[in-house]
Amino acid sequence: MEDKEREEAIKLIVSKIDKYPDFPKKGILFFDLFSVLREPSLRTPTLALAVNDINKNLKGKFNTIAGIESRGLMLGLYLANVFNVSFVAIRKPSKLPGLVMKAEFTKEYGKDQMEVQQNAISKSSTVLIIDDLLATGGTIKAAEEVVLKCGGSVAGSYVLFYIKFLGGEKALTSKMIYSMEI
Repeated sequence: MEDKEREEAIKLIVSKIDKYPDFPKKGILFFDLFSVLREPSLRTPTLALAVNDINKNLKGKFNTIAGIESRGLMLGLYLANVFNVSFVAIRKPSKLPGLVMKAEFTKEYGKDQMEVQQNAISKSSTVLIIDDLLATGGTIKAAEEVVLKCGGSVAGSYVLFYIKFLGGEKALTSKMIYSMEI
């Protein structure tokens, strides 16, 4: 993807993403990835940006993609298919059967927990964590923790959107890449 094409795609996507003030809690401005994914004219360049940025920064450095519930699951599964690697779901509590590894975290509007099936990640797993957005970093930090608890290693994290002023990248231990700053 050429620089000019990339800049035009980012400008279009960011201008079209729906924003919901005070959701899910007063004081939060929610950026809705679903508003971009429902439109083919926006979905194609959004997914192309993801593939391009991962190729540029982490190509060949992971053998597993872990998608974080909920939007990261869809994006992660698509990317695992593109890169022909394993896919693992990282979900909220009580959504996965069997033995799970857990990590608690604090986000902008409360506490939560992430879980992964213990047998989904092995010592040979080098994981790229996928989510739609990075704000304070709590969710991705918890995802890193569950990967490590399972014995895997973290190659890095990828998000489409990064709210830079919140400084979430500082919470992470792995390399973080993103396509668009909002």
